[in-house]
Amino acid sequence: MYRVLIVDDEPIHVRGLTNMIRSLRPDYYISDASNGEEAFEHIKCNHVDILFTDVKMPIIDGLQLIESTKAYNKEIKIVILSAYGYFEYAQKAIRCGAFDYILKPVNGEKVDEILKKVDGKIKEEHKGRNESTKLRIQLNNALPEYYEHNLNKLIFGVISIHEFEEMCKQFPLSDRGVVIVLQFNSHNEFNEDPGNIEVKGKIKKMIGESLNSLGKTIVFFLQDETYRVVSILEINDKIDYLKKECTEIFNDLLRSIRENFQMDVTIGVGTVYKNPFNEAKVSFKHGKTALEYGFYIGYDKAIYYDELNIIRHEQLIPDNETDLTNSVLNMDKALAIDIMEDIFDILLKDGYPKPQQLINGIAGLLKNQIKTIMIRFKSHISKKLEADININLFQCNSLKELKGLTYRIIEDLIDELAETKSCKNPIIIEEIKKYIHQHYMEDLSLDSVAKLFYFNPAYLSNLFKTSTQVNFSQYVNEIRICKAREMLKDANNKVYEISRMVGYRDAKYFIKIFKKECGMTPNEYRYFSKRE
Repeated sequence: MYRVLIVDDEPIHVRGLTNMIRSLRPDYYISDASNGEEAFEHIKCNHVDILFTDVKMPIIDGLQLIESTKAYNKEIKIVILSAYGYFEYAQKAIRCGAFDYILKPVNGEKVDEILKKVDGKIKEEHKGRNESTKLRIQLNNALPEYYEHNLNKLIFGVISIHEFEEMCKQFPLSDRGVVIVLQFNSHNEFNEDPGNIEVKGKIKKMIGESLNSLGKTIVFFLQDETYRVVSILEINDKIDYLKKECTEIFNDLLRSIRENFQMDVTIGVGTVYKNPFNEAKVSFKHGKTALEYGFYIGYDKAIYYDELNIIRHEQLIPDNETDLTNSVLNMDKALAIDIMEDIFDILLKDGYPKPQQLINGIAGLLKNQIKTIMIRFKSHISKKLEADININLFQCNSLKELKGLTYRIIEDLIDELAETKSCKNPIIIEEIKKYIHQHYMEDLSLDSVAKLFYFNPAYLSNLFKTSTQVNFSQYVNEIRICKAREMLKDANNKVYEISRMVGYRDAKYFIKIFKKECGMTPNEYRYFSKRE
């Protein structure tokens, strides 16, 4: 958790940026100040990791604050808030030691980008400070640092032939083997605290002892991903035997780690290589890919890459997206959820795409629904719904979690649409009445008009009657009969022709409705109209 200080003499800007950061980083602790002097006093009395400051402020401006802050604590990351007119001040601020700048008015995307950069820089510096300490601590049963470094280079495919040959003198690798990747499901289990090194050593020893029953193994942590441990396991030709026997050993290992260290681990098993120098990197890549597919299969288990049904799509576009849109516009939650379930089934019926690709596809699908609603009803979605789609959706760690959030987003979207419609109902009813006046001569029905205006027919029927005091069909008949009376004044118009011109395909039915509304037949009405 980082501590953030926001400095600006405009309260509305302070509140806006504070709310934005809280929505993006709920665990950050945020304070504020209205000028540079107040901000510097806060810095002297409190720990601050990130400072957002305006340029033009009373008493002490942003440039003076940067100089004072850097002299007092150079590790604080300073971000300048600059209006377009003060861009030259932002450039000066960068020269004075500011980390970055952001132009007003700020937006969530830019703030999120800045926070990621700052977070990365802080972690990088933190890692650098601990590096010398970590190197002095020897891991129990650890590989020499030089060789562990080269093993990392081997599996990432960047080792030279000279380095490989030198490493094999100390740790000979057989021509046949497999790379296994173990991932601690909470990535924070092994941060950069040197105090964890002893625990890491014990875990490496446990993994090595367990996997040695399958064959000779070398175990080491990834240098840039400390929540992952790699084992290069030598195997014989009996690969089927390995699969049958190793699952039980893997399960025992997972259970031991959980019981001894209270940590959950997932194991990704790569494909067999026949040349470690050229192919270990491929086996490692496949092991990491297997871990990703815990998203579908579940974690806390062993996942074999060659048993995965992986499919690759250029783009995930379901055929029934229009059906989903119509169900949302009709505010039919049950139907919308059923269609969304069908969409998931369709996208996954032939196998599993990359989890991130699936999430991107679902996010795009939901954004299309929102875009349709915003265009159709000239409305905006809530910040909560926006955060769910743009942030929370991409943080889902399993298919179950993704489905649950997707269904909730659809339900929330329909609730917001219902609220929007309730505010716009009088306007929509007027649009429907206008449409009837313009299209009375066509085959109008409640269902067709409801579909055109994105309403459930039953809902529209009740809404129309409440708003006009007559039901839909009665209103249509009144419009048609009114037009028919005008046409009957022209003797050249035959009754059966008028019937078709006002929307009745059956002349007898037209006469029946006309008599019901006017108390006489069309011909009688024409006769009396002439006398008048």
